[in-house]
Amino acid sequence: MRITNDKLKELVVEPGYIAKSDFEKALEDSKQKKTNLGQVLIDQGLIKDNQLGKLIAEQAGFLFVNLKKEKIAKNILRIVPELVAKNQQVIVFDKNKQGLKIAMNNPKNYEMIEWLEKKTGE
Repeated sequence: MRITNDKLKELVVEPGYIAKSDFEKALEDSKQKKTNLGQVLIDQGLIKDNQLGKLIAEQAGFLFVNLKKEKIAKNILRIVPELVAKNQQVIVFDKNKQGLKIAMNNPKNYEMIEWLEKKTGE
C-alpha cells in the first residue's frame, strides 16, 4: 500500500516516534537516492519495519501481520501460484473455518480478492 511522504510524516513525527530533523534528513536521502522513504527510515534505524507496518496498516484501517512469525503450510502456500503472488504481492498464510487469511501489499486490490474467492470458493 502506498502512502504519501506527508502522511508518513504525520504517522511517525507527530506522535514522536522519529524526530523531525531525522525525518527531514531521511526525506532528503530518499529523494537523492530515488528510494522509498519508509525503507530509508528503516535502513537508517529510525524505526523498526514491524512498527512502521503496524502504523501504516492501522492508519488504513487494516490488520498487520508479521509473516516472519507465521508458519505457512505448503498446501496453503500453493493456493496462489508463485508468479501471481509476486506480481500481485499477495500471499495466503492460513485457512480456517472462517476462510482464507491473506496478506497483501494493497488490501484494496479487489480484483485479486475476487480472483481468490472464485478460485477457492472461500
